[in-house]
Amino acid sequence: MEDKIEPCLNSILNQDFSDYEVIVVDDGSTDATAKKAGKYPVRLIRQSNRGIAGARNAGADISQGEILIFLDGDCMVERNFITRMVEPLSQAQVGMTQGYIDIANPQSLTAQLIFMKARYVFHNLEYLDFSWGGCVAIRKDLFERLGRFGELIKFVEDDDLAYRIIDQGYKIYLVKEAKFFHPFPESLWKHLVRNARTARWVVRLATEWRRFQSQHFNLLEYFKLIVHTLTILALPFIFWTPIPFLALLTISLASHSTLAYRTMRYGLRYILIIPMEFLTKLSWVVGLALGLVDILLRRGLGSVPVKY
Repeated sequence: MEDKIEPCLNSILNQDFSDYEVIVVDDGSTDATAKKAGKYPVRLIRQSNRGIAGARNAGADISQGEILIFLDGDCMVERNFITRMVEPLSQAQVGMTQGYIDIANPQSLTAQLIFMKARYVFHNLEYLDFSWGGCVAIRKDLFERLGRFGELIKFVEDDDLAYRIIDQGYKIYLVKEAKFFHPFPESLWKHLVRNARTARWVVRLATEWRRFQSQHFNLLEYFKLIVHTLTILALPFIFWTPIPFLALLTISLASHSTLAYRTMRYGLRYILIIPMEFLTKLSWVVGLALGLVDILLRRGLGSVPVKY
């Protein structure tokens, strides 16, 4: 993070919006992040590791404004970012605004492919039933009334808050004019591991709220999950009955053809998004399976601790 905090602060302190404060929460870092942040005209909080939700809540605790904007320290924003993020909050039905994601490390092909999938999810949406807490704005009174970020939730604390916003009748507005630049994973393995861990928590969250996000659970995504699950189940029998496995594998790969068509306009090498999305979906299936096991353990063996 220490190599990201200065570009982040340079961008957020160079805004066309005049009346705002910047609060930096150092959540137990062991590098030079806090030292570098301390050189800027910001309010710096240093605390032991409370996690992402705890860090955001700590910043909200000492904030003086009527609107909170949460921005991760590895992101950069354009000069009109704050103005664009706060404008829609003047509408009574808008409870939260979400920034429009762009890539900060386009030199990595893996990062580009992951970003293109993220942009594909966002490109035709106006209102969301989920959020990415690394770049959102919300009125402080509503944030407090909803109970802030849940500090016992990992990875999907932003979606938990989004569910509470929607449950109260508010909307989450995607501000495509408020662009923020975020680094995507350059390691496919790290991306797959994180994806599986996120899916594991999505199951728990969906069980508690009896609700699934449209980004993960529309009809097409249900179809992909079923096909990819069957592909995994057929894998042990590949040497005895290869045809069913190959047929399922073909269908699984073909299910990503629309995404591949959109990305291949930028170059033939982006066809690699098909195998990458195949592996991503497999990691999602694994994460969902682990999440279901966790729920069964928690319900059937209440004394058995489940670590996330």
